[in-house]
Amino acid sequence: PPRSGTSLLENIIISASRHDGYIALGEAPVLHEASARAERELGKDFINTLAQDRQAWTRHRESLVEALKSAAEESQAVSWSAATEPINQDGQITFVTKWPFDFSHAALAALLLGDAVRIIHCRRDLRDVAVSVYLENFKHGGTLLWTFDLQSLRTFFQRYLQLMAHLSTAIPQQILREVWYEDVILDFDGTLTGLAGFLGADWSPSMTRRARNFHLLDREVLTASRDQV
Repeated sequence: PPRSGTSLLENIIISASRHDGYIALGEAPVLHEASARAERELGKDFINTLAQDRQAWTRHRESLVEALKSAAEESQAVSWSAATEPINQDGQITFVTKWPFDFSHAALAALLLGDAVRIIHCRRDLRDVAVSVYLENFKHGGTLLWTFDLQSLRTFFQRYLQLMAHLSTAIPQQILREVWYEDVILDFDGTLTGLAGFLGADWSPSMTRRARNFHLLDREVLTASRDQV
């Protein structure tokens, strides 16, 4: 959810792995757009339909993956300038997206992309998250109106925790991993070494140096964390 350390971790990953072809898309609603398309084509219960109906899976998976790819490429053109294009010898690109409500689309990402996707569940003490979002004057319309009301905050976090508790058992551990904000702060090297293994990267001293200089990355952060990262 918002204010849980997603911008910090995104910048750390991009700073450390830029030369491995990682591109940050920021808060681009890439998964949201794919989910909206799936709902138009298959109805509101599209996750169960794709998971249980082999014909529906065969018929719709390719178009939904293509929708994901197109949305990512469009967001890349907007969020990342040619001057900072990552260098990767084999030409492989890895997109990193952190829309605040991506957790609600994690099941679709895991279902469509399988082992080609890695989902990082950024966690933080919810008391800190609640205070942070309540004090932040979000101006993004209906999707964040719940941040202005304490009861709505409670309801949102209850439903978020219920969903993630379910997904933690439904999505394989090699695809979904929790990373706590507090662990990043207290044990930077240890947390990042473990995360690198999850992402399939060989952590090195040079990556550690780049990760620690995440605040020097030549990209504009447009989230509420802009002053911190």
